[in-house]
Amino acid sequence: MNRKTLSIITLTLAALAGGNAMAQNSSSVDAYAKAQQKDPGSFAAKLSTQLSRDAVQAELRDAQRTGETVAIGESGTKLNELFPGRYPAQVASQGLSRDQVLADLREAQRTGEMVAIGESGLKFNELFPGRYAGQR
Repeated sequence: MNRKTLSIITLTLAALAGGNAMAQNSSSVDAYAKAQQKDPGSFAAKLSTQLSRDAVQAELRDAQRTGETVAIGESGTKLNELFPGRYPAQVASQGLSRDQVLADLREAQRTGEMVAIGESGLKFNELFPGRYAGQR
């Protein structure tokens, strides 16, 4: 075989493989559409309005602050579910004054109730129980 014939055969096989992949893709889209028609309640409703870029970025910042973002991995668990100590209830909703918040912070530092840096989600008094013995 010469190079030209080999090239033609290679291109033909690539075109056939690409055609099969496109056919499979369109059949999966058709299957999704049919499933949505059979049971529309199990599919998310389409958004009727579009959000501005600033609104979407504000929602993202809020989700990151409250831990509503999904953790890395395949579990689909939100960060505030995996590490509840890192995302305490909103202080504003509790109606605490600044002095009360600072007093709570100092108490948490003294007793080791602060969440340690890292991915374990453990508090300092759990990581180093000897340092905080008798201060609870």
